[in-house]
Amino acid sequence: MEMNGKMIAGKPLYVALAQRKEVRRARLQFMMVDFARTNGALVSKYWKDNVTHEIAATVANVAFTRTLKVLMAILNGKWVVTMEWLMACVDAGRVVNEEPYEVRLDTHGCSGGPTAGRLRALSNE
Repeated sequence: MEMNGKMIAGKPLYVALAQRKEVRRARLQFMMVDFARTNGALVSKYWKDNVTHEIAATVANVAFTRTLKVLMAILNGKWVVTMEWLMACVDAGRVVNEEPYEVRLDTHGCSGGPTAGRLRALSNE
């Protein structure tokens, strides 16, 4: 599903979803459609260079799973956030600050990758 509209820092808001379990994925996709309609976002189930936010699968709402899309988001300096960010945006009816929702720890015990990737990309702009 693609929709045009919301711009953040001169770029369109473009989110992707990295989830594995089919039931959870279906529920989250419904939320993504609601989020996209409310915020004029583009939604992709595949990695694209213009993605601005990756919604990461997390274990116990703490550690994220290293999927291809999450790793691509980190390498490209995109926001990698928890599902709670999406829920907060839906509840607020607008895009909320990403920092409190940025994933910090992966399932292998490594921390800070998404933040480091995003800050590296910002310093190279």
